[in-house]
Amino acid sequence: MRTLKNKESVGDFLDIPKNHFEKLKPYLHKMNNIRGIELPLYSDELKIAGTCDCIAEYNGNLSIIDFKTSRSRLVEHYDKVQKYFMQATAYSLMWKERTGIEIDQIVIIGSEETGDISEFIKIPLDFKDKLIDTIEKFHNLS
Repeated sequence: MRTLKNKESVGDFLDIPKNHFEKLKPYLHKMNNIRGIELPLYSDELKIAGTCDCIAEYNGNLSIIDFKTSRSRLVEHYDKVQKYFMQATAYSLMWKERTGIEIDQIVIIGSEETGDISEFIKIPLDFKDKLIDTIEKFHNLS
């Protein structure tokens, strides 16, 4: 087996993403009618761009779905998770600008090294004002 620079075998290195994926399988079954994976999006209005992990129906609702990995429990890191909600909200606004189609919800699924999975389902409208304020502050600094 080929060896990486830090003496970790390639097999061991590849076990990490495989283990995260295996834990996510029950959540993937909630997805249907995938509209895009690793979808580049942009907004002329907001002057932002990014790549969305997935746009699909999740439990029957059109959703921005973002997958995260974490060394610790996401529920214990409220500020970090809030940033994820804002990021997913940005994708929802970019999607609507590009397609005219409203996103029903944002879904953050975190695979944690503790072995736990965190699932957060939110409404993008709840984060829109804060996101726009943050973007405007950023553009004013430029």
